[in-house]
Amino acid sequence: MALPSLARPQPSARGELRKIPVAHLLVYALERELTGSFELTAPDRATAVLRIVQGAVAKVSTSKPVAPLGKVLLDLGYVSQEVLEASRIPLTEEGGLHGQILLRSGALTEAELDHALRVQLHEKLAYVFTLPVRSTFAFYRDVDLLEGFGAVEFFDLFPSLWRGLCLAPPWEQIDTTLGRVGGLCLTAKTDPTFDRFRFQEDVALAARTFEGRALGIGQFTRESPLSHPTAHLLVYTLVITKQVVVTEPKPEPIPEPIPEPIPEEEEEPPTLVRRSLISSTPATSPSTRSAPLYPSLSFAAVRVPNEPPPSRFPVVSDRPNPVADHEPRRIEVREFGQRIEQLDYFQMLGIPCDASTQDVDLAFMALAKVWHPDRLPSALADLTDICTHIISRLNDAHHTLRDPAARAHYLLMVRQGAGAPSAQDYVRRVLEASQLFQKAEALAKHEDYKRAEQLCRDAHQADPTQADYLALLAWIEAMHPGSQTPEATLDKVSILDRAIAVSDRCERAFYYRGMLYKRLGDPYLALADFRKAVALNPRATDAQSEARVLVSRYGSRPPRKGPTDPPRRPSGLSKKTDPTK
Repeated sequence: MALPSLARPQPSARGELRKIPVAHLLVYALERELTGSFELTAPDRATAVLRIVQGAVAKVSTSKPVAPLGKVLLDLGYVSQEVLEASRIPLTEEGGLHGQILLRSGALTEAELDHALRVQLHEKLAYVFTLPVRSTFAFYRDVDLLEGFGAVEFFDLFPSLWRGLCLAPPWEQIDTTLGRVGGLCLTAKTDPTFDRFRFQEDVALAARTFEGRALGIGQFTRESPLSHPTAHLLVYTLVITKQVVVTEPKPEPIPEPIPEPIPEEEEEPPTLVRRSLISSTPATSPSTRSAPLYPSLSFAAVRVPNEPPPSRFPVVSDRPNPVADHEPRRIEVREFGQRIEQLDYFQMLGIPCDASTQDVDLAFMALAKVWHPDRLPSALADLTDICTHIISRLNDAHHTLRDPAARAHYLLMVRQGAGAPSAQDYVRRVLEASQLFQKAEALAKHEDYKRAEQLCRDAHQADPTQADYLALLAWIEAMHPGSQTPEATLDKVSILDRAIAVSDRCERAFYYRGMLYKRLGDPYLALADFRKAVALNPRATDAQSEARVLVSRYGSRPPRKGPTDPPRRPSGLSKKTDPTK
């Protein structure tokens, strides 16, 4: 566990992330091979503790739940929901590390646990980068504030560093850092290690232009296919990690005067790709791409600062101010207004289908700054309706993709060829499903299971993202006279497993599954599910009552039914035990 505050020595250093960002702290520790612990405290008192061993991050703990190991293991497919829930009983009663408990039980291999811990560390570091700039930090040299936590050896910081900078770019420090080398040229060091960052293809291609060439920031920005903010963020990353070195600029030949006057053009207006996303490569549609659960930086949205100039530094801002010409912007708005109806929600936001909720939020915020009607100049006021429609569609995509259940439903629709439904159709379908479920629930209370089953099945088909609908359907089917055998009961348990996979906060599914385990004569798994239901809802009196009965009969750790044990006589799911009562 973390070292108590009273037992800690005085920190070796203190500061604010506003002055020294997380990236600088980690690179500093890496260069000097420091050993110790960073403790970061946000204004809302949320904390994050990083254990550093010889410059490498080995452990991260956050006060807010970020990437719990159980969820990571489940998402990676290393454990099933049943195994995960069963492991929580010894974790609660005996304590210790969750991964070690699963390892001792044979549910995991050493390699699987190590990979899961690395994925978890990668996700936790991403959260650390998003802490508010007013957060403070303290460094405790040679002190392990996370003693007892599982550690990862030989963790490469660079992929997490790039992802974190993309999620929350420290623009003030980027301006300062690049301003110092604005008049000089940069070239890749003798043996660059660009591959360590796991850049996306277009970013990696841009980084390799420094190999064998000496480029100024302005020249690199103009030649790069990346947007200006992304190009500057890339240069900043390569500078602070010393993947590029500074050289003196070479004198450029003076160009011949051009006899014809160059027509003045407007600075390029903000566009969907060049201002809002880290990559200029179009996002892959979920219908044609199988998304990895935890990609190596397959996407990262750049948080665009308020009113960022097209050229952020003096070296690239020496062009004359052009005369305003709004025709390119007018064409762009009209084209995107027509094209948005052919895009799915992921393509609208420019993200892959495995993007995190935070990535969805950041992408939407960046796009809102580009397409909001308030951003239109007065000369383009006639395009207000088109921009309003664009923002409405982006809002639909944002609200759907940031909700895990809604996203799962939408992905199912996309794979079935449904495309991007209108918001009105989606809301209507969800409301109809909710009304059908309420009727089914009322009929189940009166044991009218035949009509309840049909209504509940219709509700589940209309909105398969709701775990409660599937759970009630499984319970109703389990009440059939022909479903009382152990084989039929196990079939209903598997349906409840699917409901829990849809939402691990479905109290109803855990309670129903506990009742079915009780029917099968397995008090160990039954008690685990009743406890989970109570943890989700402390006022779940039925689950509390069932748990007390099992504890009084078997103790706090009931016997586990073996795979060869004959099933016990069904306990009889009568009207008294019907949880819909």
